[in-house]
Amino acid sequence: MPAAPLIVGSVGQLDSKTDSGWKDMLGRVAEAHPESNLADRYGKKDHKTLKIKDTIKKHRKRAKGKI
Repeated sequence: MPAAPLIVGSVGQLDSKTDSGWKDMLGRVAEAHPESNLADRYGKKDHKTLKIKDTIKKHRKRAKGKI
């Protein structure tokens, strides 16, 4: 009697299976939309960009506290 086939699901993250061209495209989309979740994951991580994001978060917290 034949055995049932073994079905193995995907293990790991999708990022590990995508090529560099797709990652470059995601990076360009992230640069165009700096406040998106995609930007947090694929956007630039240089010092200037991180300081700008921190400043924006700080001012948003202050604005929420005043309202």
